[in-house]
Amino acid sequence: SSIVFENMITTLEDLPDEVLLIILNNFSVATVHYAFDKLNARFNCILNDKYLRLTFDTKNIPDRLFYDFCDSVLLKYADRLVSLTLSKPIELFSSNSQIKFHQLEVLKIAGCSMSFSLLSVLKQLQNLCKLSKLFICVPLLESNSVCRMILCKNYLSQLKMFYIVFDSFISLNGANHILIIPNNLKHLSLQCDINDLLLVLKYSPKLEYLNVVTCGNIQTLTNNFVLELKYLKINIKNVSYVNLFNILNIVPNLNRFKLTGYVQDPDFFNGENLSGLIPLTLDNFQMIIKTGVEHQGSIDPNKISTVLNKDRCDWYSVQQKTDGLCLELSVRSIKKCRLLPTTDPTTIERHLPQPSTVKCIMKAFFVTVAVAIAYYLF
Repeated sequence: SSIVFENMITTLEDLPDEVLLIILNNFSVATVHYAFDKLNARFNCILNDKYLRLTFDTKNIPDRLFYDFCDSVLLKYADRLVSLTLSKPIELFSSNSQIKFHQLEVLKIAGCSMSFSLLSVLKQLQNLCKLSKLFICVPLLESNSVCRMILCKNYLSQLKMFYIVFDSFISLNGANHILIIPNNLKHLSLQCDINDLLLVLKYSPKLEYLNVVTCGNIQTLTNNFVLELKYLKINIKNVSYVNLFNILNIVPNLNRFKLTGYVQDPDFFNGENLSGLIPLTLDNFQMIIKTGVEHQGSIDPNKISTVLNKDRCDWYSVQQKTDGLCLELSVRSIKKCRLLPTTDPTTIERHLPQPSTVKCIMKAFFVTVAVAIAYYLF
Protein backbone atom coordinates (compact mmCIF):
# COMPACT_ATOMS: atom_id res chain seq x y z
CA SER A 1 0.00 0.00 0.00
CA SER A 2 1.21 3.47 -0.82
CA ILE A 3 1.77 6.09 1.85
CA VAL A 4 0.51 9.59 1.18
CA PHE A 5 2.36 12.43 2.91
CA GLU A 6 0.08 15.42 3.34
CA ASN A 7 1.39 18.94 3.87
CA MET A 8 4.95 17.77 3.24
CA ILE A 9 7.57 20.53 2.92
CA THR A 10 8.95 20.40 -0.60
CA THR A 11 10.36 23.91 -1.19
CA LEU A 12 12.18 26.58 0.78
CA GLU A 13 9.08 28.75 0.84
CA ASP A 14 7.10 26.01 2.62
CA LEU A 15 9.15 26.66 5.78
CA PRO A 16 7.74 29.02 8.41
CA ASP A 17 9.28 32.47 8.81
CA GLU A 18 10.89 31.54 12.14
CA VAL A 19 12.82 28.66 10.53
CA LEU A 20 13.85 30.82 7.58
CA LEU A 21 15.25 33.40 10.00
CA ILE A 22 17.37 30.71 11.69
CA ILE A 23 18.68 29.62 8.29
CA LEU A 24 19.43 33.14 7.09
CA ASN A 25 21.28 33.92 10.32
CA ASN A 26 24.02 31.55 9.11
CA PHE A 27 24.70 33.61 5.99
CA SER A 28 26.66 36.76 5.26
CA VAL A 29 25.12 40.03 4.15
CA ALA A 30 26.22 39.52 0.54
CA THR A 31 24.78 36.00 0.30
CA VAL A 32 21.44 36.97 1.80
CA HIS A 33 21.07 40.05 -0.36
CA TYR A 34 22.05 38.59 -3.72
CA ALA A 35 20.13 35.34 -3.16
CA PHE A 36 16.88 36.55 -1.60
CA ASP A 37 16.42 40.31 -2.04
CA LYS A 38 13.40 41.13 -4.20
CA LEU A 39 12.65 37.43 -4.59
CA ASN A 40 9.09 38.05 -3.44
CA ALA A 41 7.16 40.12 -0.92
CA ARG A 42 7.50 37.53 1.84
CA PHE A 43 11.30 37.35 1.62
CA ASN A 44 11.52 41.14 1.43
CA CYS A 45 9.63 41.25 4.73
CA ILE A 46 11.93 38.64 6.30
CA LEU A 47 15.05 40.49 5.18
CA ASN A 48 13.74 43.59 6.95
CA ASP A 49 13.03 41.68 10.18
CA LYS A 50 14.77 43.22 13.17
CA TYR A 51 15.70 39.75 14.49
CA LEU A 52 17.85 38.96 11.46
CA ARG A 53 21.50 38.51 12.60
CA LEU A 54 24.06 38.70 9.81
CA THR A 55 27.84 38.62 9.37
CA PHE A 56 30.15 40.37 6.92
CA ASP A 57 33.79 39.96 5.88
CA THR A 58 35.22 42.73 3.70
CA LYS A 59 37.37 40.25 1.75
CA ASN A 60 34.23 38.77 0.13
CA ILE A 61 33.63 41.90 -1.96
CA PRO A 62 36.09 42.89 -4.74
CA ASP A 63 37.80 46.25 -4.25
CA ARG A 64 36.27 47.75 -7.40
CA LEU A 65 32.75 47.00 -6.13
CA PHE A 66 33.26 47.63 -2.44
CA TYR A 67 32.18 51.25 -2.06
CA ASP A 68 29.11 50.74 -4.24
CA PHE A 69 28.28 47.68 -2.14
CA CYS A 70 28.58 49.72 1.06
CA ASP A 71 26.33 52.48 -0.24
CA SER A 72 23.63 50.24 -1.67
CA VAL A 73 23.72 46.98 0.34
CA LEU A 74 25.68 47.26 3.58
CA LEU A 75 23.87 50.46 4.52
CA LYS A 76 20.57 48.58 4.22
CA TYR A 77 21.60 45.71 6.55
CA ALA A 78 23.97 47.52 8.93
CA ASP A 79 21.46 47.60 11.78
CA ARG A 80 21.22 43.78 11.66
CA LEU A 81 24.95 43.10 11.42
CA VAL A 82 26.28 41.30 14.53
CA SER A 83 29.74 40.22 13.33
CA LEU A 84 32.17 42.20 11.16
CA THR A 85 35.61 41.12 9.91
CA LEU A 86 37.90 43.80 8.49
CA SER A 87 40.20 41.92 6.12
CA LYS A 88 41.11 45.08 4.19
CA PRO A 89 42.30 48.51 5.39
CA ILE A 90 38.93 50.07 4.65
CA GLU A 91 37.46 52.71 6.93
CA LEU A 92 33.91 51.84 7.98
CA PHE A 93 33.86 53.66 11.31
CA SER A 94 34.59 57.27 10.37
CA SER A 95 32.45 59.89 12.05
CA ASN A 96 31.19 60.98 8.61
CA SER A 97 30.02 57.52 7.59
CA GLN A 98 26.28 56.97 7.19
CA ILE A 99 26.68 53.28 8.08
CA LYS A 100 26.00 52.69 11.78
CA PHE A 101 26.52 49.23 13.32
CA HIS A 102 24.24 49.58 16.33
CA GLN A 103 23.84 45.80 16.82
CA LEU A 104 27.49 44.83 16.27
CA GLU A 105 28.69 42.27 18.83
CA VAL A 106 31.93 40.93 17.29
CA LEU A 107 34.67 42.90 15.52
CA LYS A 108 37.67 41.10 14.03
CA ILE A 109 40.57 43.02 12.48
CA ALA A 110 42.23 40.35 10.37
CA GLY A 111 44.00 41.77 7.35
CA CYS A 112 44.51 45.51 7.69
CA SER A 113 47.92 47.04 7.08
CA MET A 114 50.10 48.78 9.66
CA SER A 115 48.77 52.11 8.38
CA PHE A 116 45.30 51.29 9.71
CA SER A 117 44.73 53.28 12.91
CA LEU A 118 42.37 51.57 15.31
CA LEU A 119 43.03 54.29 17.87
CA SER A 120 41.31 56.81 15.61
CA VAL A 121 38.07 54.83 15.59
CA LEU A 122 37.93 53.88 19.29
CA LYS A 123 35.48 56.71 19.87
CA GLN A 124 33.06 55.18 17.37
CA LEU A 125 33.55 51.73 18.90
CA GLN A 126 32.81 53.17 22.31
CA ASN A 127 29.32 54.05 21.08
CA LEU A 128 28.58 50.44 20.10
CA CYS A 129 26.97 49.35 23.34
CA LYS A 130 26.56 45.70 22.22
CA LEU A 131 30.18 45.21 21.14
CA SER A 132 31.42 42.46 23.46
CA LYS A 133 34.22 40.75 21.47
CA LEU A 134 37.24 42.35 19.82
CA PHE A 135 39.92 40.37 17.96
CA ILE A 136 43.12 42.00 16.67
CA CYS A 137 44.83 39.44 14.42
CA VAL A 138 47.49 41.66 12.80
CA PRO A 139 49.97 44.18 14.26
CA LEU A 140 48.63 47.68 13.82
CA LEU A 141 50.25 51.09 13.93
CA GLU A 142 49.07 51.85 17.47
CA SER A 143 48.52 48.38 18.97
CA ASN A 144 50.25 49.23 22.26
CA SER A 145 48.24 52.42 22.74
CA VAL A 146 45.00 50.62 21.96
CA CYS A 147 45.83 47.89 24.49
CA ARG A 148 46.60 50.48 27.16
CA MET A 149 43.29 52.20 26.49
CA ILE A 150 41.31 48.95 26.71
CA LEU A 151 43.19 47.13 29.49
CA CYS A 152 44.22 50.03 31.73
CA LYS A 153 41.64 52.73 31.01
CA ASN A 154 38.58 50.54 30.40
CA TYR A 155 37.88 52.66 27.34
CA LEU A 156 35.59 50.02 25.85
CA SER A 157 33.74 49.17 29.02
CA GLN A 158 31.24 46.98 27.14
CA LEU A 159 33.96 44.52 26.08
CA LYS A 160 33.91 41.08 27.68
CA MET A 161 36.35 39.32 25.32
CA PHE A 162 39.60 40.78 23.96
CA TYR A 163 42.07 38.73 21.91
CA ILE A 164 45.39 39.93 20.49
CA VAL A 165 46.37 36.94 18.40
CA PHE A 166 49.27 38.16 16.23
CA ASP A 167 52.79 36.90 16.98
CA SER A 168 54.18 39.98 18.67
CA PHE A 169 54.53 41.11 22.27
CA ILE A 170 52.54 44.15 23.35
CA SER A 171 53.96 46.72 25.72
CA LEU A 172 52.11 48.60 28.44
CA ASN A 173 55.02 50.96 29.17
CA GLY A 174 53.70 54.15 30.70
CA ALA A 175 50.56 52.55 32.10
CA ASN A 176 51.87 53.01 35.64
CA HIS A 177 51.87 56.77 35.10
CA ILE A 178 48.19 57.05 34.21
CA LEU A 179 45.07 56.74 36.30
CA ILE A 180 44.20 53.05 36.06
CA ILE A 181 40.54 52.07 35.67
CA PRO A 182 39.81 48.33 36.06
CA ASN A 183 38.36 46.73 32.94
CA ASN A 184 35.33 44.42 32.63
CA LEU A 185 36.98 41.68 30.59
CA LYS A 186 36.18 38.02 31.23
CA HIS A 187 38.24 36.48 28.40
CA LEU A 188 41.69 37.70 27.38
CA SER A 189 44.43 36.44 25.05
CA LEU A 190 47.74 38.28 24.51
CA GLN A 191 51.55 38.15 24.48
CA CYS A 192 53.43 40.38 26.91
CA ASP A 193 56.32 40.67 29.35
CA ILE A 194 55.68 39.08 32.76
CA ASN A 195 55.65 42.50 34.47
CA ASP A 196 52.99 43.74 32.05
CA LEU A 197 51.11 40.50 32.73
CA LEU A 198 51.00 41.30 36.44
CA LEU A 199 49.65 44.75 35.60
CA VAL A 200 46.96 43.24 33.38
CA LEU A 201 45.96 40.75 36.08
CA LYS A 202 45.76 43.47 38.70
CA TYR A 203 43.33 45.54 36.67
CA SER A 204 41.21 42.72 35.27
CA PRO A 205 39.24 41.71 38.38
CA LYS A 206 36.48 39.91 36.43
CA LEU A 207 38.82 37.77 34.33
CA GLU A 208 37.79 34.11 34.01
CA TYR A 209 39.86 32.89 31.03
CA LEU A 210 43.44 33.87 30.19
CA ASN A 211 45.61 32.64 27.31
CA VAL A 212 49.04 34.28 27.48
CA VAL A 213 52.59 33.99 26.15
CA THR A 214 55.08 35.63 28.50
CA CYS A 215 58.78 35.95 29.30
CA GLY A 216 61.17 37.84 31.56
CA ASN A 217 61.57 38.20 35.33
CA ILE A 218 59.36 39.98 37.83
CA GLN A 219 60.90 43.29 38.90
CA THR A 220 58.51 44.26 41.68
CA LEU A 221 56.00 41.84 43.18
CA THR A 222 53.01 43.17 45.13
CA ASN A 223 50.65 40.27 45.79
CA ASN A 224 47.92 42.42 47.30
CA PHE A 225 45.16 41.09 45.05
CA VAL A 226 43.56 37.75 44.18
CA LEU A 227 41.71 36.83 40.98
CA GLU A 228 38.86 34.36 40.51
CA LEU A 229 40.45 33.12 37.30
CA LYS A 230 39.16 29.66 36.32
CA TYR A 231 41.11 28.81 33.15
CA LEU A 232 44.78 29.63 32.57
CA LYS A 233 46.73 28.69 29.45
CA ILE A 234 50.28 30.02 29.61
CA ASN A 235 53.32 29.62 27.38
CA ILE A 236 56.52 30.66 29.14
CA LYS A 237 59.88 31.58 27.64
CA ASN A 238 62.71 31.41 30.18
CA VAL A 239 60.48 32.35 33.11
CA SER A 240 61.83 31.13 36.44
CA TYR A 241 59.95 28.66 38.62
CA VAL A 242 59.66 31.23 41.43
CA ASN A 243 58.09 33.82 39.11
CA LEU A 244 55.52 31.33 37.81
CA PHE A 245 54.75 30.19 41.35
CA ASN A 246 54.14 33.82 42.39
CA ILE A 247 51.69 34.29 39.53
CA LEU A 248 49.80 31.15 40.53
CA ASN A 249 49.44 32.54 44.05
CA ILE A 250 47.34 35.33 42.53
CA VAL A 251 44.92 32.80 40.98
CA PRO A 252 44.38 30.17 43.71
CA ASN A 253 40.99 28.96 42.42
CA LEU A 254 41.99 27.64 38.99
CA ASN A 255 39.96 24.77 37.55
CA ARG A 256 42.03 24.25 34.41
CA PHE A 257 45.70 25.02 33.92
CA LYS A 258 47.83 24.33 30.83
CA LEU A 259 51.54 25.14 30.91
CA THR A 260 53.85 24.98 27.88
CA GLY A 261 57.15 26.53 26.90
CA TYR A 262 60.94 26.48 27.18
CA VAL A 263 62.71 26.93 30.52
CA GLN A 264 66.30 27.08 31.74
CA ASP A 265 65.47 26.91 35.43
CA PRO A 266 66.12 23.28 36.62
CA ASP A 267 63.67 23.85 39.49
CA PHE A 268 60.88 23.00 37.06
CA PHE A 269 62.23 19.43 36.92
CA ASN A 270 62.18 18.94 40.66
CA GLY A 271 59.36 16.64 41.74
CA GLU A 272 58.53 18.62 44.91
CA ASN A 273 58.36 21.88 42.95
CA LEU A 274 56.12 20.34 40.31
CA SER A 275 53.79 19.21 43.05
CA GLY A 276 53.59 22.83 44.21
CA LEU A 277 52.17 23.82 40.81
CA ILE A 278 49.21 21.48 41.24
CA PRO A 279 46.74 23.08 43.68
CA LEU A 280 43.95 20.92 45.06
CA THR A 281 41.30 23.04 43.32
CA LEU A 282 42.44 21.95 39.87
CA ASP A 283 40.19 19.73 37.80
CA ASN A 284 42.69 19.48 34.96
CA PHE A 285 46.43 20.23 34.68
CA GLN A 286 48.53 19.69 31.57
CA MET A 287 52.18 20.57 31.13
CA ILE A 288 54.67 20.27 28.26
CA ILE A 289 57.97 22.03 28.96
CA LYS A 290 61.44 21.69 27.47
CA THR A 291 64.91 22.57 28.68
CA GLY A 292 68.35 22.70 27.09
CA VAL A 293 70.73 19.78 26.72
CA GLU A 294 73.05 21.33 29.33
CA HIS A 295 70.56 20.44 32.11
CA GLN A 296 70.09 16.78 31.24
CA GLY A 297 72.74 15.47 33.64
CA SER A 298 71.28 17.30 36.66
CA ILE A 299 67.72 15.95 36.28
CA ASP A 300 66.66 12.60 37.72
CA PRO A 301 63.42 11.28 36.13
CA ASN A 302 63.03 8.74 38.96
CA LYS A 303 62.78 11.48 41.60
CA ILE A 304 60.15 13.24 39.51
CA SER A 305 58.06 10.09 39.13
CA THR A 306 58.27 9.27 42.86
CA VAL A 307 56.59 12.54 43.80
CA LEU A 308 54.10 12.71 40.93
CA ASN A 309 52.79 9.21 41.59
CA LYS A 310 51.55 10.48 44.95
CA ASP A 311 49.89 13.59 43.51
CA ARG A 312 46.94 12.55 41.32
CA CYS A 313 49.18 12.30 38.26
CA ASP A 314 47.53 9.90 35.83
CA TRP A 315 50.13 10.28 33.06
CA TYR A 316 53.64 11.65 32.70
CA SER A 317 56.63 11.32 30.40
CA VAL A 318 60.25 12.44 30.66
CA GLN A 319 61.99 12.16 27.29
CA GLN A 320 65.68 12.61 26.55
CA LYS A 321 66.00 14.28 23.14
CA THR A 322 68.93 15.48 21.07
CA ASP A 323 68.10 19.14 21.76
CA GLY A 324 67.33 18.71 25.45
CA LEU A 325 64.81 17.27 27.86
CA CYS A 326 61.02 17.29 27.49
CA LEU A 327 58.66 16.77 30.42
CA GLU A 328 54.98 16.07 29.81
CA LEU A 329 52.41 15.36 32.49
CA SER A 330 48.66 15.34 32.96
CA VAL A 331 46.71 15.56 36.20
CA ARG A 332 42.96 15.10 36.56
CA SER A 333 40.87 15.82 39.61
CA ILE A 334 39.63 13.00 41.81
CA LYS A 335 36.24 14.74 41.55
CA LYS A 336 35.32 12.62 38.54
CA CYS A 337 31.63 13.49 38.70
CA ARG A 338 32.31 17.18 38.11
CA LEU A 339 32.51 18.01 34.43
CA LEU A 340 33.43 21.52 33.37
CA PRO A 341 32.75 22.86 29.87
CA THR A 342 35.80 23.17 27.69
CA THR A 343 36.58 26.81 27.00
CA ASP A 344 39.53 26.98 24.67
CA PRO A 345 38.86 29.89 22.22
CA THR A 346 41.86 29.50 20.05
CA THR A 347 39.77 30.72 16.96
CA ILE A 348 36.57 33.26 16.54
CA GLU A 349 34.43 30.18 15.87
CA ARG A 350 35.27 28.29 19.11
CA HIS A 351 34.11 31.26 21.14
CA LEU A 352 30.72 31.01 19.57
CA PRO A 353 28.11 28.26 20.13
CA GLN A 354 28.86 25.35 17.83
CA PRO A 355 25.95 24.21 15.64
CA SER A 356 24.46 20.75 16.03
CA THR A 357 24.83 18.08 13.40
CA VAL A 358 21.29 18.68 12.18
CA LYS A 359 21.91 22.41 11.89
CA CYS A 360 25.11 21.80 9.92
CA ILE A 361 23.21 19.61 7.47
CA MET A 362 20.47 22.24 7.12
CA LYS A 363 23.05 24.96 6.57
CA ALA A 364 24.85 22.98 3.87
CA PHE A 365 21.58 22.24 2.11
CA PHE A 366 20.30 25.79 2.12
CA VAL A 367 23.66 27.25 1.11
CA THR A 368 23.43 25.06 -1.98
CA VAL A 369 19.86 26.27 -2.60
CA ALA A 370 20.88 29.91 -2.12
CA VAL A 371 23.80 29.61 -4.54
CA ALA A 372 21.56 27.94 -7.11
CA ILE A 373 18.94 30.70 -6.80
CA ALA A 374 21.60 33.40 -7.05
CA TYR A 375 23.10 31.76 -10.13
CA TYR A 376 19.67 31.46 -11.74
CA LEU A 377 18.68 35.06 -11.03
CA PHE A 378 21.95 36.76 -11.84
